[in-house]
Amino acid sequence: MNEADKLFDWARFYGVLSLILVALGSGAAVGYRALLPPRSESASVVVARAGTTLPSNQFQLLAKAVFRSAAVFEPAIEELGADKAPQEFLSEDVDLLPIPATTAVIILGRSHAPESAEDVAEAMATSFVRAFEDRTGTDLETFGSPTPRLRPGGLSLSVAIFLGATGGFWLGLALATLHYWAKRPVLSLRRALSVSGASGAAIVEGRSWRWLGVLRPDPLRGYSSVDSVEGRSTVLSAHAATAESDLAGSPPREAGNSAPSSDGPVTLIWAR
Repeated sequence: MNEADKLFDWARFYGVLSLILVALGSGAAVGYRALLPPRSESASVVVARAGTTLPSNQFQLLAKAVFRSAAVFEPAIEELGADKAPQEFLSEDVDLLPIPATTAVIILGRSHAPESAEDVAEAMATSFVRAFEDRTGTDLETFGSPTPRLRPGGLSLSVAIFLGATGGFWLGLALATLHYWAKRPVLSLRRALSVSGASGAAIVEGRSWRWLGVLRPDPLRGYSSVDSVEGRSTVLSAHAATAESDLAGSPPREAGNSAPSSDGPVTLIWAR
């Protein structure tokens, strides 16, 4: 058996296990996205009107102070109907980004839905403009309209599924490697004869579910050890729809359809 054949047998033996784990990883990613969807954010740009006398550094300091005041977030929370405490709303749903060396700021609104993020940004920008003008006498205006986008760091559904499937694949590969290292399964009849030292073997074919590979149930599970050939034949026929006797190895112990003597040892090779 060459290396390519060994690789094919190994992949077939552990293929179903890997596919199941890939499917589970993809399903887990979809479930994660359903339970914790990524947050969108929307930005509103607020600028001072032409003719303002406030220096840019002073404008930025005043903007930070006014933004976190009750005169800004309370009207916004009331307008949005948000059922959140002020500190939670300020830390999770909104943010103020200064634009250095200018008399302009960016107000961010966040939510799981893009439309809601746009509403949050617009409500906070309107409330901020009103409160800033009342306290400083500086006229402000909102530049453009809020534009929602996926918050940086959020995973799209396709990326989440890809990561989940990749994780499942590598987990399957790791489990397959550990199982192969611990159990040393025999993946070919020639190797089985070499390991067992048998000069021949009877191949029993039937409902084998070979495509399951490592997940295939043991056909001898539930049966106790037997000493007679008749008992072993009963075990074989109970799990095989059609039993065909074939011989492998040289020289064979028996020929044709004759059974080995009842007082001799029987080597049973189960090929997946």
